Amino acid sequence: MTDIFREFEVTRNEHGKGEQEFGSDADRKIRFETAIGKVLSLLRERLPSIGLLKVMIRGNGPANQPGYWRLGEPIMSDEFKSSSEFGPYVASVGTPGNQKFAPSPEFIPASEGLTGGYFEDMKDAKISTDDGSFFRKTYNINSIQDNPLLRKRTYEQGLEGSLHLEPLKPPESDAYEYNFLKQPEYLGVLFVYFPEPDTMLSLQDMSFIKIIADQISALIETDSLLKEKASKERIEYQLSMAKEIQGNLLPRATPTVPGVRISSVSKSAGEVGGDYYDFFELGPHRLGIVIADVSGKNVPAAIIMTVFKMTLSMMDLKKLSASGVLMKANEIIQKHITPDRFITAMYVIIDTETGEIELACAGHNPAILARQKGEPKLGIHTAKGIPLGIMDMPYESKTFSMQPGDMLVMYTDGVTEARNPDGEEYEESRLKRFLSDRRSADPAAALLENVIHFIGDAEQHDDITAVTVEFLGGNT
Repeated sequence: MTDIFREFEVTRNEHGKGEQEFGSDADRKIRFETAIGKVLSLLRERLPSIGLLKVMIRGNGPANQPGYWRLGEPIMSDEFKSSSEFGPYVASVGTPGNQKFAPSPEFIPASEGLTGGYFEDMKDAKISTDDGSFFRKTYNINSIQDNPLLRKRTYEQGLEGSLHLEPLKPPESDAYEYNFLKQPEYLGVLFVYFPEPDTMLSLQDMSFIKIIADQISALIETDSLLKEKASKERIEYQLSMAKEIQGNLLPRATPTVPGVRISSVSKSAGEVGGDYYDFFELGPHRLGIVIADVSGKNVPAAIIMTVFKMTLSMMDLKKLSASGVLMKANEIIQKHITPDRFITAMYVIIDTETGEIELACAGHNPAILARQKGEPKLGIHTAKGIPLGIMDMPYESKTFSMQPGDMLVMYTDGVTEARNPDGEEYEESRLKRFLSDRRSADPAAALLENVIHFIGDAEQHDDITAVTVEFLGGNT
């Protein structure tokens, strides 16, 4: 029995990435049903008079009807398959009624077959002794012929011998105190059918049936745990793959451009979101910057981010205005993402010699211009436009100028929507207060540090991304 469990739970010591890392559902199902078949074979070897042996698991069928599903393939004796019982039986459980038994999904509604009628119709096995000795105790298995209620059934017809249904208990339940009426969460039943109407079994035989049932219950529990483990491993793998994709898409270094000082940062949350930013050289004294946030999490968001990056890389950005970039990107992205996905984005073109900025926005957070001198100290800049990928829509460009010492701040909602342990959000007001204080040499990193300090012990729910551009003056 130990070998059966070891074979079922075997895993590779070394894996490549992908489905092989945690085993496919099909592989696990095959191993599981093979293990069940081997356990049933042990019982068949012990009791060769068994004609039909199968495992029936509780579950819902068509129209959410409660009942029992067969687990794996049944074991049938050659005598049973050649008997007059075989044809009516297979015809009443949804399998082809020919001499070559071809297993198919078998569902028995509750109270409409031998399996389903267990609680209402079956009687406990009768105990008898032939000489008063405990070790010679025998059990009279329930005779189907003697039970008129079982004879009038819609499913599992044709069987006229003796039947024993052994309950499959959850592994944590006590073998001696288990009570079906008090424990309705049982897993199912082990269906043991003998063609002989007056079958009698010894105490040892009955005990062996119970042992087999307990082992099947343990296998079912093990399979459930393996499913859960595989699901967790699959999620972890997708998460790591999404983080790898996201890391490869973001700039490896912040560019050094005469006339401006650029600072950037991006910190992924536990679940990978779709934050993205990049820089584009557009010619002498012209720099393009994009910041975006893709809806969704993990691999789907990372894939959409990849589509957006590729879309921008295929465009002749030097010839397009800021609004033209978003309009062209929107046309392409609509063809490659589903209606439930979208991208918020902001694209700016900066003249690093004059400090003039052209800005276009697609439903993204507004940019903040922190002025070194003059009013307003903190200016909010945005432009009309809905997120990319939703529908055809014109986008507008807005222009404004920076003076030496001014700083443009672009960010994603992971900054303003960050929450502390009390559930309070960082919000735009805290961002403005932070920008009003004396600046550091690396403003984006300082902003991230401030947001992380605000979050404290709370969970980071979204990626935090920020890009700052300080205008130094054309002669710098």
